[in-house]
Amino acid sequence: MNMDHLEEEMQDIAGLRIMVQFVENINVVLNLLRLRQNFKIVYERDYITNKKNSDYRLVIEYPVQTLQGEKKF
Repeated sequence: MNMDHLEEEMQDIAGLRIMVQFVENINVVLNLLRLRQNFKIVYERDYITNKKNSDYRLVIEYPVQTLQGEKKF
């Protein structure tokens, strides 16, 4: 990775796994996340409806405070 273009090339800085007891609860959690105003959902992949072993994926853009000011990753 070219350090001069790190901000453009970086795909993620953190990971989060949310586990729910019942599949039906996934939509409840997703709706709560969609209501949040402090990050942006970049894309979603529903592997519950479109079967895949890794279930559901949600990628968000989140503001991070840096020495140069706020950056969204």
